[in-house]
Amino acid sequence: MTEGNTVIHRRVLRDEVADYLVDAILSGAFRPGEKIVETRISKELQVSQGAVREAIRDLIAQGFLETEPYKGTRVREFTPAELGDYYAVRIAMETRAVQWARERRESGDLDLTELRAIAAKMHQCAASGDTKNLRKLDIDFHKALVRASGNAFLLRAWESLGNDYWACLGIHYGAKGIDPQRQASLHDELIAVLENQDLAAVGTAIEDHFADIRAIFGQ
Repeated sequence: MTEGNTVIHRRVLRDEVADYLVDAILSGAFRPGEKIVETRISKELQVSQGAVREAIRDLIAQGFLETEPYKGTRVREFTPAELGDYYAVRIAMETRAVQWARERRESGDLDLTELRAIAAKMHQCAASGDTKNLRKLDIDFHKALVRASGNAFLLRAWESLGNDYWACLGIHYGAKGIDPQRQASLHDELIAVLENQDLAAVGTAIEDHFADIRAIFGQ
């Protein structure tokens, strides 16, 4: 049991360090382009360098940090144009996912049970002001939508986009222009379109779904 508990503790510690770094990035304590020094964070948080290293590796995979040979790891910099390109790819992928999801079911109908359950939890988080879990549920919702396509290659391509980074960034800046309850309601609106089985309207609905966040960045 000791070894198992050690593994769990290590994983939790890594997640706590990652959460600290994300909060620091979004609060402006770490600026875009700023170098992340592993030893400094380890000393500041009084945790092992191993836990910090694992957290940094996770955040590189999620898109919050970027690393270059001989230059170290830095906070990722982004431009509004990159955000626009990111959402353009998301829209194309998720529209295709819905099309494939319908084609693989004999009835042609989508099973929206999981999406409804996630949307309900999003409303709970919005009501309590829990934007951290609201962000995670937002990603869960769209991942479930893509997974419904039954195409593992599409899902892996979608996961490679760094969705955690962009969703977190969008909700952070959205605090200045998008109410959390509105963020949750956007998913209800998307479910409503999917319920109508109007495939021609799906692409427009998914594009409209991201319109509020894109507008904040001038997209």
